[in-house]
Amino acid sequence: MGTWQRLRMDGRVGMSYAAMNGARRLVQRMVPMGDPRLAQLNRKRIRKLETWFAHEFADVLSRWERTPESAEPFVTVHRAPIWMMWLQGAEAIPTQAKPFIDSVRRANPDMDVRIVDLDEIRTLVGIPDVIERRFEEGVLAGAHFSDYLRFRLLERYGGIWMDCSLYQTEHTPVDTVLGVPCWSVKGLASFPYATAMPDALDWQVYYMASQPHALFNRVMLDLTEEYWRRFDTIVDYFLTYYLACLARSVPAVRDSYARVPENNMMCEQPMAWIVGQSAMSEEALITECRESGTWLYKTSLHENDDNITRFRALMHQLE
Repeated sequence: MGTWQRLRMDGRVGMSYAAMNGARRLVQRMVPMGDPRLAQLNRKRIRKLETWFAHEFADVLSRWERTPESAEPFVTVHRAPIWMMWLQGAEAIPTQAKPFIDSVRRANPDMDVRIVDLDEIRTLVGIPDVIERRFEEGVLAGAHFSDYLRFRLLERYGGIWMDCSLYQTEHTPVDTVLGVPCWSVKGLASFPYATAMPDALDWQVYYMASQPHALFNRVMLDLTEEYWRRFDTIVDYFLTYYLACLARSVPAVRDSYARVPENNMMCEQPMAWIVGQSAMSEEALITECRESGTWLYKTSLHENDDNITRFRALMHQLE
């Protein structure tokens, strides 16, 4: 996204937001994500964006206000798929991602772990013209296109969605995870990037599960498609999170998500420790991960090789 497009979109939210976001970008170049000054700016910026989203998409939300939960429970949860995606195809998956995928397969030996690419997704679900067009134009980036596609797959088929940057150390409690209409990691311990994301400790796009036709996914698809009908620029990198906050404000979705217990509290902590953003000792970190019952851990495949190697070493100690 070019500078002019970014400034134009900030201005649509409001001039005070544009000024605040400009200040945030400047400060972010100078201090780490955990800096209190940056965190304060992000909190104010997020509140303004949440207000704008709620106003801008009030008409969309009103369509769903009285809609009951529409999820269809699985007859046999172990037959539900675990979805993973690499848009360019399995042969293009980088070497450093393969141990993460292998960890998911080891932890779920009796489940169908499906790695799908864009061509296969197009055979499985329909993709609306507006989404295809924005992707072809280059304004809908691959990361956000992937966000949309996971909701499309989960709405149609249900199952579990996992990013290829997740490492799983124990089996999935599928009766619990797939026993409710929708699921996500929830109740996470604070981590540095959480200050830049709305509701980051109670919902994350990188691990989700749902029963087929869950209302949450239907609302998310509607909101995302409407966003790209109205705008040709992303307002914030964490667009999906703002839309997810809106979707979870729908009464039936809110009630469904309230059934999800806190889980995987330490999901983000090993990588925070590796990059020097946690004061815990390695022994204390491992002990707390085990005692918390966390079985899923997040990293980034953009991390350098040394950090990925250290992350995997920690995972081996937790397996």
